[in-house]
Amino acid sequence: MLIFLFGFLSLVSAQKKEAVLETKAVPIFKDGEAQVVPGFNDETKWIRHDLWVETEFDTDGDGKKDRMHVSVTRPQQTETEGL
Repeated sequence: MLIFLFGFLSLVSAQKKEAVLETKAVPIFKDGEAQVVPGFNDETKWIRHDLWVETEFDTDGDGKKDRMHVSVTRPQQTETEGL
């Protein structure tokens, strides 16, 4: 019974991995140019971050490196598919 259960769970796990691989978003190139990836089309699923980044310069002369605002937008797949 234990061997049957292990075999069944292994089969289910392999099928899940195969299903994920089939739907995973991948870069598309045509004639050497990047194309729109269909999995990235839904803007409502994009992840947005507002960040402050320390620069290498001090433009106001206060002795501290400046900070700069950066807006980052990335597809959801960077979170869910490890892109």
